[in-house]
Amino acid sequence: MAVGGQEDDILPLISAFPDLLELYPLDRFLGVLLRIMEHVAGEGPVGCYVPSSALLVARIEGRGGRESISKDVAATIWKGTGHETISTAKFGDGEAARLLQAHAEMRIISCPILERPVGFLIAPAGGREDPRLADLARLAGYYLHRHEIEQGLEAYGRQLVIIGRHPRMFHLQEEVERLARLNEPVLITGESGSGKEIFAMALHALSPRRTGPFVSVNCGAAPSENLLLDEFFGHRRGAFTGAILDKNGCCQEADGGTLFLDEVGDMSHELQTLLLRTLMTGEVRRLGDQRSTRVDIRLVSATHKDLLSASPSGHFRADLYYRLSVFRLHILPLRERQGDISDLATYILWFFAKRNGFPAKRLAGGAIAKLEAHPWHGNVRELENVLKRASVMANGDMIEASDLQFDHAERPALDRTEQIIFEVRSRGRTFWDAVYMPFKRRELTRTDVSLILEKAFESSGGQLSLLASYFNLSGDDYGRFVAFLHRHGFRPH
Repeated sequence: MAVGGQEDDILPLISAFPDLLELYPLDRFLGVLLRIMEHVAGEGPVGCYVPSSALLVARIEGRGGRESISKDVAATIWKGTGHETISTAKFGDGEAARLLQAHAEMRIISCPILERPVGFLIAPAGGREDPRLADLARLAGYYLHRHEIEQGLEAYGRQLVIIGRHPRMFHLQEEVERLARLNEPVLITGESGSGKEIFAMALHALSPRRTGPFVSVNCGAAPSENLLLDEFFGHRRGAFTGAILDKNGCCQEADGGTLFLDEVGDMSHELQTLLLRTLMTGEVRRLGDQRSTRVDIRLVSATHKDLLSASPSGHFRADLYYRLSVFRLHILPLRERQGDISDLATYILWFFAKRNGFPAKRLAGGAIAKLEAHPWHGNVRELENVLKRASVMANGDMIEASDLQFDHAERPALDRTEQIIFEVRSRGRTFWDAVYMPFKRRELTRTDVSLILEKAFESSGGQLSLLASYFNLSGDDYGRFVAFLHRHGFRPH
């Protein structure tokens, strides 16, 4: 079962407030947010409350104030949600509160992710009622949700967060928010290097299990079957030569938290059988032990393989697949995330410089163009490697196109359908010249076109109108495009 949502209303928000997208760190984002708010609200001062940081920021007459606030002040702001007015005298006596007290009353507008507020905009009660303020609050909700995820990931030593202005990336944030509340298994699919583990950690960081352990196991990394069984289930002393102490496996270590199985498609048939038993009974048994132990784990798994097509061959058990994939998240390959490469590159350079204690380098226009033209088979992981090398080797504070070195020898060739999708997304080709004409000339089969449409439908978020936009079609082409699909029996789903 997949989780979905509406995306077509994201695009106007992105267009309306482009300055707010992908700003790091939080301070910089809040500075831009308050400046835009001040313009939209019509009269200062304005403020924002970020619950995950217990932070209140305000802006008036070009000055800014910020502070951590007490639980009483936080509760006061929460009570003002929904365009109600609230007395600023209850905001406390810190610097930000004093700036906001220039007006006796303020209105509080929530910044939601789905229905959950992740922040609050604070504007004068007497300011003009501009509908853009609610739109601004919604877009701020997505950013503050990313900040919330980033804070959660810091505890596990990871920093790269859910970056991107592609509508699918906003939709993925909503999916993560929904699924994080559950205890059900989630299967994350996507190409190697696309960031599947980041999404698994985000599911844990936002879940009720966040105070429990997050245990990650790479199912394809163990040198032998016995070592992988031992890593999963542990052993009793004396179970085999060298077992001089009792040892818990990752299933026991993840008790009360989340167990993440990376590259789950590489599991042996025996291990699949034992994992299935654990999922069915909630119990694990260490090697050499006569008794089973109950465990409470939430299972998240990831793969770059098509497990369902592998099931008939016997390589992957169908009954295990259906238990692992109660809910699914699909991560787009980087080459299909039009417009996201520049944003990701900026973040990677900023964080790499921050971690190593030197100023972040910037990308020249030619370097950005070169990055956007590359097919990125290694996805975000490959992008990170290229930018880290360029950041160290480039002279000065600017990275030029000549500073970017790609691992061409490691890059496999694109198949026909991937090449077409790459050209549509990166080079602006339309459905008519990239798909329709080759199909008409019998250079593409019906199966090829079906595969292209399925990939595009998934990438565009599951809406026919966005599918047309994905193929760079104008409004006038929409009817012709739909007629083509119906005439030839193509039904993307």
